[in-house]
Amino acid sequence: MPTRILLIDDDQVDRTAVRRALAKSGLAHDLTEASDGTTGLRLAQGQAFDCVLLDYRLPDVDTFELLAALLSPAGGTQAVLMLTGEDDPDVAFRLMRAGALDYLAKAEATPSSLARAIRYAKARREFLAELNTARREAEAKSQELDTLNQQKSLLFSIISHDLRNPFQALLGLSTVLSQAVAERDHATVERRAKGIQEAASQAYGLMEGLFAWASLQMDTVTVTLGDVDLE
Repeated sequence: MPTRILLIDDDQVDRTAVRRALAKSGLAHDLTEASDGTTGLRLAQGQAFDCVLLDYRLPDVDTFELLAALLSPAGGTQAVLMLTGEDDPDVAFRLMRAGALDYLAKAEATPSSLARAIRYAKARREFLAELNTARREAEAKSQELDTLNQQKSLLFSIISHDLRNPFQALLGLSTVLSQAVAERDHATVERRAKGIQEAASQAYGLMEGLFAWASLQMDTVTVTLGDVDLE
């Protein structure tokens, strides 16, 4: 797939030089040219480019404002390579801090150096796209885990509430039963023993339901589907 390149430069001679250098570089590419910053930004917003070759001095826009726009999501988050006729380390440092990926002097932009810088820009753009995708997936997983933790907390709250009732009944009935045995009150013993049995059956049924639910969550239960005669 050819590398999609946007060249923004107001000097026709410089654009021709870049075009020729790319033709000699052996880099498979698709070059789009813009003669001013306003047109270049509109092109960048309308389609995706692997990198932008941006002239440092354009008459219609501020370079740093255009660079920020090209790097923004609205501008296509392009990888931007600066081209300049000046050799000023301070300007290069400021542009790199502002987000430019590289800084090439036009006089030193040979076919090989230009192709190498563009390949690096394309690889970096693809890496950042993969990184953003991974970050979005991680955020989605984190949100899913938060939801599961909330559901788990709610489930534990319900379980603790439902288990407390039958065990409170067991404790209370067993205390009364002990007193009835000591007093040889057979009617009370029989009635309380029946209550204990009911409370124990309720607790056992609840525990069985929880074990069945846990087995379903761990996929340890085999489900067999079959026809049922409703009549």
